[in-house]
Amino acid sequence: MTETFNLIDEPWIEVVDHDGKESIISIRDLLDKAENYRDLSHALGTVNFATLRVILAILYRSWDSKKLRELDNALDHWEQKWLQESLLDTEVQKYLDTWHHRFDLRDEKMPFFQVPDLHTAKNEWKKLDLLIPDINGKGSLFSMRSEITEISAAEAAQMIVHAMAYDYAGNKTGAVGDPRVVDGKTFGPGIGWCGWLGGTVLKGQNLKETILFNYVPCREEAGTDDLPQWELEPLNATARSGAIYNLEKGFNGVTGLVELLTWAQRRIRLNWSCDVVTGVIIAKGDLVGYRNKYEIETMTPWVYLKDVSNKVKRPIYMPSKLSIGRVMWRSIGNILPSSYADRVQTKFGSEVVAFAPSATVSWLGKMVAEGVIGKSKSVTIYMVSVIYGNKQSSISEIIQDALIVKAPLLDAEDERFRAAAREAVGQTDEVVKLIGNFYRDVIFAVSGEEQVNTGEIGGRFYDMVDAPFREWLRDVSGADDPAEKLVYWGRILKSKARDLARETLSEQGPNVWTGRWDSHRNVRVTGANAELWLDSKLRKLLDSVVDKQNDNS
Repeated sequence: MTETFNLIDEPWIEVVDHDGKESIISIRDLLDKAENYRDLSHALGTVNFATLRVILAILYRSWDSKKLRELDNALDHWEQKWLQESLLDTEVQKYLDTWHHRFDLRDEKMPFFQVPDLHTAKNEWKKLDLLIPDINGKGSLFSMRSEITEISAAEAAQMIVHAMAYDYAGNKTGAVGDPRVVDGKTFGPGIGWCGWLGGTVLKGQNLKETILFNYVPCREEAGTDDLPQWELEPLNATARSGAIYNLEKGFNGVTGLVELLTWAQRRIRLNWSCDVVTGVIIAKGDLVGYRNKYEIETMTPWVYLKDVSNKVKRPIYMPSKLSIGRVMWRSIGNILPSSYADRVQTKFGSEVVAFAPSATVSWLGKMVAEGVIGKSKSVTIYMVSVIYGNKQSSISEIIQDALIVKAPLLDAEDERFRAAAREAVGQTDEVVKLIGNFYRDVIFAVSGEEQVNTGEIGGRFYDMVDAPFREWLRDVSGADDPAEKLVYWGRILKSKARDLARETLSEQGPNVWTGRWDSHRNVRVTGANAELWLDSKLRKLLDSVVDKQNDNS
């Protein structure tokens, strides 16, 4: 009997239920009982993100229709799916039955996400550390496990999905039959598409809500031949031919979101020994154009590239990733929808927005505005990004962050709460500048140094206000008047800035109180003066808001 491991039926997706109990389930079980589970629970957020994209591709194809190009039809369709008991409806069941044979990880002719006869000139297998990002060796993320020689079928499924989405760049194994092979290797395949993203997932109270929050039915490619990898012709060692696969200066013609969700940027084959995987081949696949996915990809925010756009004479947006050391809420203006987004005048046409939220965020905002999603609903905006190592030839770090917001903050037709949130972040950034100036004064008073790095003191302040801001953001959309919430935030900023100033002064020696003469400003700089100047500037910055409530603090 032929051995199989079909992802539709076999458990491979890690989930956690509402009691905190973790388990591993199949695609069919997930879709049938999504309400029973709180979240995907793999230790690597990137694995969860890549897995969710496979699930979404299934739903896009199961429920596909040209009617969904129309907004009203798409809203009605989404609401219907929101109200039905299970995601595993008749359409989804039919789709899973139709394409069941393409989800077998061990199929001899069409193994899931693999090339069945992929091999090297020497018929050699590579170590599993090429496939798994959290072990020692090339492509290592961190040293969690010593080198391993085998993995289960379930973990192999997780890692093959992850590799298609996030594999690092650098030279790849040369596969027999690929004309791109030179001296046994191929060059420059680039990182997996998801590696470019500030991968955005909107999370609800359970996995059913989460899946639907990230499902955007209203799209131009609905009802077209926008197909996932398992509906296309089986892969071989060579790059696929045709216009959509031809890469030129960062552009190609990906047909739509569904194909992008499962894009075959690598050619992979697993080596089996009984029920475990003992080796792998990862070769170059189909390159992806990273400059023209703005109107296709739904799960990332975007930033406009002015210089590149002017050069190619068309608007170019790139995904906006999380940055190390920068908390997510500091970029909230780019993450949330905005009717007043900053605009950039192009040299080739009209103005364009400088930043844009993910399409999933915009879509959810439409549903809140239409009343499909209630105003009391809480939504977690989760983001995950990969930091690659030298020349993007290894995975160095995975960073992630999340914000909990109430539905009104996403309402496409109500800008009040988002405006308050953006102003609160702007005020915080300005206070950080004031703290930096204060710190320069303190250091000058102690040592006479004029060139002072204020990055550390600024980071300390952001850390101090991180938890309070997250709490404030959860509450702001529940207020009758957002201005009142800004008043409250102003008080917090004042209090935290004064606390940090006192802490900083206490860390200095006695010279800080004696100080020294600053000939440039013609004033004596002391710790006491620095504190007074900071307090005065804080009042000037925040009084326009705080004094509305007669704040005499």
